[in-house]
Amino acid sequence: MKKFTILTSVLALTACGGGSGGPGAPVRVTPNEGFLSATPEAVESNQQITDMVSEIDVCTENCESPRQDTARVSTKEINGKKFTIYDLNDVDFVFAEEGFGGKLEFKVDPTTKQITHIIFDEDDENPLERNTTDNKFHGTIEHGDAALTYSSVAKREKLGLRYSDFGNFEVQGDHIGAAPDHKIVGAFIGGYDIKRIDPNTIHTAMTFNGRAVGGVETVRNAQHEQNSGKSLTLDTSTNANANDKIATLTFDNGTSTLNAKFDNWYDVKHVKSSTDEYIEFSNFTNRAEDANDFRMISNTGDDTFALRNHPHTEYEEDIPQENCKSLESDIRYYGDNGTPREAVGLVQIVDRGTENANYDERGEDFNEDQIRMNLSFGGTVVNQ
Repeated sequence: MKKFTILTSVLALTACGGGSGGPGAPVRVTPNEGFLSATPEAVESNQQITDMVSEIDVCTENCESPRQDTARVSTKEINGKKFTIYDLNDVDFVFAEEGFGGKLEFKVDPTTKQITHIIFDEDDENPLERNTTDNKFHGTIEHGDAALTYSSVAKREKLGLRYSDFGNFEVQGDHIGAAPDHKIVGAFIGGYDIKRIDPNTIHTAMTFNGRAVGGVETVRNAQHEQNSGKSLTLDTSTNANANDKIATLTFDNGTSTLNAKFDNWYDVKHVKSSTDEYIEFSNFTNRAEDANDFRMISNTGDDTFALRNHPHTEYEEDIPQENCKSLESDIRYYGDNGTPREAVGLVQIVDRGTENANYDERGEDFNEDQIRMNLSFGGTVVNQ
């Protein structure tokens, strides 16, 4: 097994050139209960997109428990208690596509709380408008017409996630990606920050069962122009063995371990702690057409190997051409009163080939083969 030693405790490093939230607050999540303002029609409409609750009311003053939300002004009062209302505008998303860390953002009607737009990659000036016929978001990206498809796996698989979501998205448009498809595909996770739980406050071992989805693609980069390669869809839900459909995330003593089996690729294991992070691939399956094109580069010839972050300085002139890889991730927990009930995770690995790498004096311009995996997970706790 080939292993690459991590040289720093920072867990998001880029090779070859390169939050935690507060405790969960008391919550009622029944749509349109009491003073919650989302109409039943809006709740039903939002559930065409996501199973996340349309609104959350958080007690901020005169509560049974101490005030937990100090960032926002109270907006409602009932029986002397003051509350702040959170809606789908407040969901914090992150996605992995060509790079890691892109943002999505829902926009909802301030009166009905119905999802009306989505903002892609922080382009606030060009929100994509929802078409309620196909539930895609249409607008302008990179000076051309585009459509974004938001695909919630938590909703599709009925996993019971209330405060978070995960899945895949696709953006297709005149100036998106490379011909002939002109599209980009990525994986995302998101959730209500007010319900996010700092993993440092979790002192009980727990397991979350759910699904893992994403994609792996081969990429040829040439002089900064990306040309489409081949792609392979990853989805534990499609595994032939029923037991393998379930992906798991365990958290124990500060370490998260994500396990997902893909019967058209590898078994994937991602481990993350405060001091280390690595990913393992094993049991390669060549069931897919051209499956060998999607083999990770182990430098050992083995089908079982581990990859740790291997940091390099961006545009360092003497970049080593071996072990040229990157690994990034974001694991999140959500629940009530500091107790996790659901978890989501996002992992990206880029494995860069070495034989054809031709760097100039700055290490900028190159021809290189890549294999890139974007993976998202979501699940609910099973041992509480």
